[in-house]
Amino acid sequence: MSATSVPPVFTEVFEYLEAYNVLVCKIHGYGIRSSAIQSHLNSFHKDLDPKTRATVAKYARGFYTDSVQYPSNLIDPIPYMPLYRECFKCVHPLPPANNPCNAVFRKQVNVRDHLTAVHDWVNPRKRGGDFHVPSEGPWVSGVLIQKFYVSGPDQRFFEVNSEELQPDPADSSDDSVNVQTMLDQFQSSVQQVKEQIRSARVVVRDWAGTIP
Repeated sequence: MSATSVPPVFTEVFEYLEAYNVLVCKIHGYGIRSSAIQSHLNSFHKDLDPKTRATVAKYARGFYTDSVQYPSNLIDPIPYMPLYRECFKCVHPLPPANNPCNAVFRKQVNVRDHLTAVHDWVNPRKRGGDFHVPSEGPWVSGVLIQKFYVSGPDQRFFEVNSEELQPDPADSSDDSVNVQTMLDQFQSSVQQVKEQIRSARVVVRDWAGTIP
C-alpha cells in the first residue's frame, strides 16, 4: 500500500488502525466492515460525489478485510472513537494460573450476569433479601472502555488506559474556582429574583388596598 496511491478523501473520512485491522470513520466514530464501506459512504457521506465514493470504497477493499484483532494489552484511548467511563471489569481468577478474567462491561448488572453465567459466581445479595448486604464481588469499577463496532458480533468492549485522561492538579484547582464562581453567581441571581418577588408582592398588596 503506497502512500501515493491513497485517495486524498480517504484520509479525511477514515483512519485505518493497522494494529487492529479496523477501518474507523473519523466523522461518525466507529468501525466500518469491509462489506459495508460503499453503503456507509452512500448513506452518510452524500456530500462526496458518487465517483469519489466509489474510488474510496474500491481502494479500502483492496487491503482491508474483516479480521479484527482486539488489543491484548492495556492501550491508550483510540482517537475518533467514543469513551465509556465508570465501567466494570471482571477480576475473577481463571485456572490454571488464576489470572484475572479482565472482561469489561458498561454496567454492574452486566458484569454480575457474566460472573454468574461464566464463573458460577453466587451473588450474596439475594432477590427479595436484605438490601443492606453490599453489592460487591470480583470486579473493579471506574474502568474506561471502548469498542470498535456499534452493531454485529464484533461489538466487544476492551479496556483502555485512563491515566492520560487524569486532570492536571493545576487545572483541577482552576475548575474548582470556576465552579465556585458559577455557584456564587447563581446564588446572587436567586437572591435578586427573591427581592423582585418581594417587591412585586408589596406593590400588589398596596394596590389591592386602594380598591374601595
